[in-house]
Amino acid sequence: AFADYGIARFLDYTGVDLNETNIANARRKFPDVNFRLGSVLDLPEQDRSVDYVIGFDIMEHLSLPAMQHAMDSAVRICRRGLYFAFFRMDEVPEHVDNPRGNYHFNLLSAPLVRQDMAGRFGSAELIRIADLLRDDFGYEHSYNRKAYALITEDPVSP
Repeated sequence: AFADYGIARFLDYTGVDLNETNIANARRKFPDVNFRLGSVLDLPEQDRSVDYVIGFDIMEHLSLPAMQHAMDSAVRICRRGLYFAFFRMDEVPEHVDNPRGNYHFNLLSAPLVRQDMAGRFGSAELIRIADLLRDDFGYEHSYNRKAYALITEDPVSP
């Protein structure tokens, strides 16, 4: 997306993926970008060493303890904020764990994520994408009514 929007040349960023094929494909498509094999569960970056941590559709696929660990790690390394896209979240009181072997297809709780992030950042907004499309653009037909975006700024010191 950074390349598609013409902003990649202004950024210094690293892509991390657990799958070697995904890394090879990304390197082939974007040879000027640093991509590395790694896990969101084992981020080696120092505390507050990365301006922004960005993640897409990953948290729903982790066990609930692993998801919390990944979020804690993302918060730990970010200097300015987070952006995470979720495709299975709803206004439910608890996370719904749905393991499928080593894979998960969880339904995450928007209220729990809001509560967690409110205590960690000066600004934290969790946006339901269907509402954004309807309210800001008049578009009534979202293909995924459970898609959300988390945007945070200004981490609170631990």
